[in-house]
Amino acid sequence: MLFFMDSSTLFLHAVRHHQAGDTQKAVTMYRAVLNSDPGNGNCALYMGLALQQLGEMAEAKISFQNAVRLLPGDPDALNGLGAACFGLGQLEEAKTAHLTALEVAPKSAEALNGLGNILLSQGRTDNAIESFKKALVIAPDSPDTLNNLGVSLKN
Repeated sequence: MLFFMDSSTLFLHAVRHHQAGDTQKAVTMYRAVLNSDPGNGNCALYMGLALQQLGEMAEAKISFQNAVRLLPGDPDALNGLGAACFGLGQLEEAKTAHLTALEVAPKSAEALNGLGNILLSQGRTDNAIESFKKALVIAPDSPDTLNNLGVSLKN
């Protein structure tokens, strides 16, 4: 079935599978899209997210790097790259990606949350708390940031 769809239709089907929780099938379909349309930055971004959800951080990082190349200045691609690098323990690369996301999107709660995680992992709890609080001003209902702030306050 996959071979009879154009890349745009296949991408839409992949997103539907991803949203429905069939992440592995979505990754397979994202790969097929990128094989026929290697310049599809949105597909590279979504594939990075799916790989991240599957815990495949090294592959997610590669996909996010591709998305950053194809979608220059896209804060979602930059934050995805930052999160993947953080998951791999590559803190300086993660920090650079999140700071770049903040340069292009100064109100990126995701970037501030990512920076907070980096600071917390470095034992810089006060700075992490400050970053999480800034993120919550932008996105007050973010469960991830609320959780991270709570963890920081316990330290």
